[in-house]
Amino acid sequence: MSYQIKNSVNVNTRSYFEHFDGRRWWYQPRIDQFFNQQDKTVTKDNEPYPIVSMFDILDHPKVQMFLDILTTRIEEQFTRQVKYPIRARIKTLVVYIHKTNGNLSEFHRNLEYHKETWGPKLGYKRNRETGEIQIPAYKTLYKFMRKYLGPTIEQQDVELVLFVITEAKKLGIDIDKYIIADSTPYESSKADYDATVSGHYKMRGYKEQRILSKDTDVPLAYKITKNTKFDGAYIRELLEKLLASGCQPTDFWGDGHYATKELLPSYWFEYGLHTHFKSKANWKQIPDITDEINRVYQKLWKIDGFKPTDDETCTLDFKLRFIWKHTTTDSHRDLVSNYFVRHIQQWETNIPEIKKRLCNFRQTIECGFGVEKKFSNFKLMEWCTFTSWKSVVAIRTLLDWITSIFWMHNGRTVNLTSTKSIV
Repeated sequence: MSYQIKNSVNVNTRSYFEHFDGRRWWYQPRIDQFFNQQDKTVTKDNEPYPIVSMFDILDHPKVQMFLDILTTRIEEQFTRQVKYPIRARIKTLVVYIHKTNGNLSEFHRNLEYHKETWGPKLGYKRNRETGEIQIPAYKTLYKFMRKYLGPTIEQQDVELVLFVITEAKKLGIDIDKYIIADSTPYESSKADYDATVSGHYKMRGYKEQRILSKDTDVPLAYKITKNTKFDGAYIRELLEKLLASGCQPTDFWGDGHYATKELLPSYWFEYGLHTHFKSKANWKQIPDITDEINRVYQKLWKIDGFKPTDDETCTLDFKLRFIWKHTTTDSHRDLVSNYFVRHIQQWETNIPEIKKRLCNFRQTIECGFGVEKKFSNFKLMEWCTFTSWKSVVAIRTLLDWITSIFWMHNGRTVNLTSTKSIV
């Protein structure tokens, strides 16, 4: 989908210092001309979005409240009072992820070049003796990102997501009702001894497991793993984080990695999720097993301690829950799993518009992870080791939360993490 920038710089007269990083043109010496120019608009399907500066977004009152939580949690890690501006460094690293393709050293050179313009907007102060803006060194930013900011975002993600959800509900936006899950690969360098080689992705690196809001693209839970790990092994952990942050999802979309027979009953019994999966090619056609479920239930409910109370209605759903909870026999648990498999198979064959829905099924997942998939195309060779990669992806998630807070308070209800009109 094409985006047209009105009244912008002529693309035929770009200077030598401008290059395309995959998402946007990077105006190194002339980027300041875009700041504070609110009359420009970006057109997407005839719907105008104002071009705004990332510095203006970071100064939004609600974003400031959001950053207060993160700043406080980082300050708690120090045993003495911190003299340097923590919030300014957080803002710097957010701008770094937004404006570059992941090269911190390149961004730091641009920060040095624009320190008179960017420094005050980020919160840096002038030296009393020299009068110059004091910005941190490259190694200082790298250490702060890896040791403090990245781990703090990962540890406090439940609290941060709770803030985003609360603000959305105040505005009448349900960002936690429909969720999708998928994984995104990230390529690392050959010198990264922590990275693993994936035969599926044909690359060396890591993989991000993430749950997003289906309509707003807001990240609700994430985890960085080796790219050889199975996606379905982490969905329970992500859903537990989701529920801990106050989310109340009702529908769940995912690919075949999350549609295992061990997980299918758990989505409904443990989390109350209506799942939307496509049946796998290796699933055999399951006949009607209602009579078998009744027979197993009649056998189990007589066991001492399993008998239901009088006020519990013995519906089919209750019987399935009862069998799943009170038996450890593999054959009995497979019976419950097969019931959900049959339900998916019937859903695909009996509903008239199923073909259309199946065509949009994969598109629903991939569109939700569109930004992450593009972000993963960058070969961030500067980052080696698992810890550094976790910090980079954590700041990328922080950027999504910040932009979603800004856009929801400016009237947008979908695509809250879009950065197309942010410079």
